[in-house]
Amino acid sequence: MYVVNYLQTGKNISLHMTQNNLTQSELAKLLNISRQRMWAMINGKVAIDLAIIMGLAEIFKIPVESFVEYAKVDVVEKLKTSKRGRKPKATTADTTADFELPPEPTT
Repeated sequence: MYVVNYLQTGKNISLHMTQNNLTQSELAKLLNISRQRMWAMINGKVAIDLAIIMGLAEIFKIPVESFVEYAKVDVVEKLKTSKRGRKPKATTADTTADFELPPEPTT
């Protein structure tokens, strides 16, 4: 299973902000979100909506893939290491959303 690493995605957003001389407040205003929400996204504290990712790509004139970082996770192993089989709580370093990538095309 693949997951989105929101902490690394936030770092990517921060990098593009710096390269374009934008503050969190300025970027938040362009995206029509609060500065607090912008801070939380940059610091990997919250999931980032696809609409926001698409807005960032449009603002910075770069592909969506430039923001999003993926990681492969062994779900069975992760559940084995959690307490009593419960899903582990997310931490800042592990804020992710589960999804399946489509199969790669065969040639």
